[in-house]
Amino acid sequence: MKIKVAYIFFFVVLFVHMPNLLEAKTSSKVDQKKINEGKKLFLDIKIAIMEERFEEAHNMAERLIQDYAGDYQIDMYLNLYSKTFYLLDEDYRNVISEYLPKGLKEKIKDMKSKEKKTALDIVIIFEVGTWPIVHKVERIKYLNMIIKQFPSSIWRDWAEWELIVEETVRPEEKYQDKSDEERQRLLIKDLFNAGKKYIERHPGSYMQARALEATSSWGAMVIALENSASREEITMGENEEDEIISMSKKVLREYPRAGYMCACARDTLRSLKVTKFKEINAFSEQEDKIIRKFYLNAYEPSDSRFKNNVKAYMKLKKEKEKLP
Repeated sequence: MKIKVAYIFFFVVLFVHMPNLLEAKTSSKVDQKKINEGKKLFLDIKIAIMEERFEEAHNMAERLIQDYAGDYQIDMYLNLYSKTFYLLDEDYRNVISEYLPKGLKEKIKDMKSKEKKTALDIVIIFEVGTWPIVHKVERIKYLNMIIKQFPSSIWRDWAEWELIVEETVRPEEKYQDKSDEERQRLLIKDLFNAGKKYIERHPGSYMQARALEATSSWGAMVIALENSASREEITMGENEEDEIISMSKKVLREYPRAGYMCACARDTLRSLKVTKFKEINAFSEQEDKIIRKFYLNAYEPSDSRFKNNVKAYMKLKKEKEKLP
């Protein structure tokens, strides 16, 4: 299968501004009108890919990550950008391979060798030129470059969030003396704790919606795993379950336009049997599945499931006047 730069999954699923503002200090205020504009552009890019207008899709994706760098769903936007980057290459589109074509390799090599890189340059290299596990050390290096070289950049909060997964899960030596099931539970518990720390340290960040959603999801996963564990192995108490529920509710109340995060937050609440909360009933479980599939880039455009996911979302968008 072709290499896909997808949103990071662990075992099953762990979660999976204008140019002159790219180096500006992160703002806690996110313009709701701009959020809607970014979401519309995201949909337009998906449609362009579906219709095989690959160059136009990439041009729009460049605007998306430049003009909406501080958006709640920037990680989704970066993921889509990387998809359009690869699709520009005809060999990538036509040859099914687990390796990148020579032309793309050379292009990425040139990007890495550029002397004076902006924060956005490094972000793009991270997204299109490195892969989880394969380039573990390199990925951490690029994230730290953003944090250290561009401390006031809009991208710093994003980089610090990405480091959570890279540094918490990637170390292969962690919990090697445990069974696969126990190691999985401990690693996800580590992610949960790291996510809580991030939330505490970045109260006004545009990454809050993502952090709240992912952290609550990790916590719910630990609870699910511990339901089948022995009593001595249980580490999550009632207070932590209440904390997880509170995080998910906060996503729905404070970030209602963060479509993917809200769909995931509702799923987390459902998994914890929380039903008496009006925001959870705004969408059905099937509708949230449609939203999640639309935002994720799990398939190539040649796969009928790519088109089906986009069309299903567009149909739902017509039915739901205020679709997040």
